[in-house]
Amino acid sequence: MKRRDFLKLGGLTTTTALMGACTVPRVRSYYVPYVEQPEDALPGVPDWYATTCTMCEAGCGIQARVLGGRASKIEGTPNNPINEGKTCALGQSGLQVLYHPDRVRGPMKRTGPRGQAQFAPIGWDEALALLAAKLRPVAATGAIDMVTRPLNGTLGLVLDRFTRALNIRGPVQLDLTGRGTLLKGVQRGLGFTRLPDYDLSEARYVLGFGADLFGTWLSPVRQGVGYGRMRHGRPGIRGKLVQIEPRMSVTGAAADRWIPITPGTEGLLALTLGHLLTHSDALTPELVAPEVGVSARTIRHLADELATMRPAIALGGGAIAAQSNGVESLAAIHALNQVLGSVGVLGGVRPSAPAPWREFNAFAPPSFQDMLALVERMKRGQVQVLLVHQADPVYQVPPVVGFTGAIAEVPFIVSFSSFVDDTTAYADLILPDHTYLESWGIVLPEPNPGRPVASSLQPVVSPVFDTRPVGDVLISVARAIGGPIKAALKWPSYIDLVRTTWASLPGQTGESWMTVRQSGGWVGPALPVPASPSRAIGLPTTVPKASFAGDPHAFPFLFLPYPSIPLHDGRSANLPWQQELPDTMTTGVWSSWLEVNPKTAQELDLAEGDPVEVSSPYGMLRVRIHLYPGLHPDVVAMPLGQGHTTYGRYAANRGANALSLVGPELVTGSGDLAWASTRVRLRKVDDAPRFTKVERRDWLPESHEAPGYLSLEDLTRQRWPWDGTHVTE
Repeated sequence: MKRRDFLKLGGLTTTTALMGACTVPRVRSYYVPYVEQPEDALPGVPDWYATTCTMCEAGCGIQARVLGGRASKIEGTPNNPINEGKTCALGQSGLQVLYHPDRVRGPMKRTGPRGQAQFAPIGWDEALALLAAKLRPVAATGAIDMVTRPLNGTLGLVLDRFTRALNIRGPVQLDLTGRGTLLKGVQRGLGFTRLPDYDLSEARYVLGFGADLFGTWLSPVRQGVGYGRMRHGRPGIRGKLVQIEPRMSVTGAAADRWIPITPGTEGLLALTLGHLLTHSDALTPELVAPEVGVSARTIRHLADELATMRPAIALGGGAIAAQSNGVESLAAIHALNQVLGSVGVLGGVRPSAPAPWREFNAFAPPSFQDMLALVERMKRGQVQVLLVHQADPVYQVPPVVGFTGAIAEVPFIVSFSSFVDDTTAYADLILPDHTYLESWGIVLPEPNPGRPVASSLQPVVSPVFDTRPVGDVLISVARAIGGPIKAALKWPSYIDLVRTTWASLPGQTGESWMTVRQSGGWVGPALPVPASPSRAIGLPTTVPKASFAGDPHAFPFLFLPYPSIPLHDGRSANLPWQQELPDTMTTGVWSSWLEVNPKTAQELDLAEGDPVEVSSPYGMLRVRIHLYPGLHPDVVAMPLGQGHTTYGRYAANRGANALSLVGPELVTGSGDLAWASTRVRLRKVDDAPRFTKVERRDWLPESHEAPGYLSLEDLTRQRWPWDGTHVTE
């Protein structure tokens, strides 16, 4: 089917679908499908359209199966070097975003009190006129701010230029993944200016500190593909993975060995390994073992494996990037690769290639310090208009920061969300954006495999509802306001920006636009990488101790919130497929829970499913406990994602928000939120929301007992490192 004919069948004119113009589209109704069947379309034969997944920041290439004008399946793009034809469960759920019954179907204006999610539909002409009228008087005052997800690609360029033309500062990027801290740590430990690419496929040994490679960290699909080759892709070679972390993640469960560690001491352990590898006595295993919670014998054994199993990779992330000493810890971890000779070699670590367009390399990394500054500006009445796109700060910012109270001081709030989430409920105007399956754009994945990758974003179906791409909305409003803002967004339309950007690549021809859309993107040549960093960087001299908010006597447990594989940071909590997907390690669904080590629970007289009150210096919540043996006894853990007050029928008023216990502490040196630096206490109570899980042993009849099945009781009877044993092999 020709692209032009396909878009016509979807119900909109070709010009409207391709250009995303600001005029109201003319909708056609077809009561008999395919009356005028395209000559190259066959009944019952689907078409596949290449685009890019934006459900997380990895930027995997995908193909959408379209039949009769409707998308029905998502698969990976085989020739995309990021995911090589594979997808994750979150990527598969993109169809539920597109056809969600709770989507905002057109522009809406607030009719009730803020926070009550009471809106009435209005037309696009009225909505755009209202936005321009609110922006025009304050366009030259710097009293306009925007909150977004991390900036990327062509859409990031529009948002960045729009806000910088209005307030100079640029948008506030809300990110809980710790990418800014990771980048700072990599800069100090390796000298790289971009996030690294870890060549797992050719490594013989991988030592991971806290990074959930196969869960939610960086690019899980790409890392899973590399791990598969490391284990099975080379005849006679079976790579080894060792995971060091206080809570056993899905990566820890898949590893050859999982080593629990005291939170905040990961950098000290890495520094000790570096001293052993360089034959220095400045730090000895016997000296650091009591502090890190790992035996001296185990530390020496790890150093021996690193020294003999080459090429080896050391990597770190996750909760380490959310501790006060995260930058120094990650620097020490990544500096091990210099000692190992693993920089710029097969099976080692190398920097991601820069984007082929200079302006896309200029985005500042996210920093939660910017969010704190925004809250202060709002409290002082210095923000007259707040724009929110693909972020939910009312939910994702810890309540102690005071974001919800601060936006009450903002006269006009605009949300571009496709759903009424916790923040959109406070908006005065909703201008719903297209979903990514209806959008044009360019996505620049980072990390990438040492070569520039630009992924194409194109609509696989015509817009389902009366939504408009935010890029076109901002370009249209900038044109209406005029002056510097019009000059900053000089493109006739958003798709014109996308098309001219592709055309600016070296060697592009008139047919390149079609080729890029058919293949799903562009991959440049591999860039030469020196065998060592551009400047000499040795091991850090020291790693400071991590600080945790709360008196350890009053709050004896370290609180570890962690991104949920199904729900991520809460962005996918409105998708029933993701709510129904059992958590890999606990089988929990549709609810929240608090993970407690069985030994700790026994000391507190707690049993599986007991309701507890969890308190920190900043907040309190009630939840039921789950006994989890793969957890340091001094740590309690809780998945992120639940606890929304709105966000549709599948997410609202379900479970608890773990961030309500987190304080405003920042990571030293990066300004990211230190969400893993809070202490809590537990108190048994009478009731708490239900904890639902799908794992029950009595589902299996005695005559059909599964071989190797382990129940919770079996696991609690096993011996673990904190029971006094430190098994090395």
